[in-house]
Amino acid sequence: MAEDTRPRIRGINPPPEKLEEAERWKSEHQNVNASEYLLMVFAAVIGIIVAFTGSFLGLVLVAIPIGFAYLWISGKRKQFEQLSPVTNLPIPLHVYNREFTAPLADNSVVRTNIFFTLPVSLARLDAQLDTVTEKEFLIFVATKTTPPSAQEIENHLCSRLVTFQDENQIPVLRVEVSLHIHIPSQKPKGGGSVSV
Repeated sequence: MAEDTRPRIRGINPPPEKLEEAERWKSEHQNVNASEYLLMVFAAVIGIIVAFTGSFLGLVLVAIPIGFAYLWISGKRKQFEQLSPVTNLPIPLHVYNREFTAPLADNSVVRTNIFFTLPVSLARLDAQLDTVTEKEFLIFVATKTTPPSAQEIENHLCSRLVTFQDENQIPVLRVEVSLHIHIPSQKPKGGGSVSV
C-alpha cells in the first residue's frame, strides 16, 4: 500500500509544465496583440471626434498619451518577441534498453531487460541512469526470497528513480520491464561430498 503513495517518475510527453508554459506564452501574445488593436481603434475614434470638432489643441492633447501608450505597447511587443516561442509539441525521445542480472538468496538468478525513455537532448545521461538503476535493481532483488515479478521491479524503479529525474531535471523519464526471467540455481549432481 505504501508503494502506491510514493512519488513516481514523470513520463507524460509533452510534460504538463510545458503545456502550461505554452498556454501562458500564447495568452501573453494575444494580450499584446489585443492591446495594440484596442489602442489603434481608440486612436481612430478619438481622431474622428477631434476632426469633427476642429480642435487642433484637442488633437495634440489626445495624440500625446496615445503615442506614449503605443510606444509602451511596442516595447512590450519587442520584449515579447525576443523570447523564443514555447511550443506544446512532444519532446523528441531517446529509447534504449539494458539487461540487469541479480542473484537471489537461493543462488538463483533474475535476468531483466529494461527499456528506458528520456529526451534526446539528455541521452548523455544513459550511463549514469544505468548505474543508478543497477544499484536499485540489485538492492531490491537481494532482499527477496522469491523472484519479484516484472511489475514489482518496474514499480520499484519508477518510485526510486524520482530523485535521479529531479536532480538531472529530466522532463520525461520512463522505465518499462520488457523481459523478466528467473533462472533457478543448479543443484549439484551426484550428491557426494567434495574434497579439496
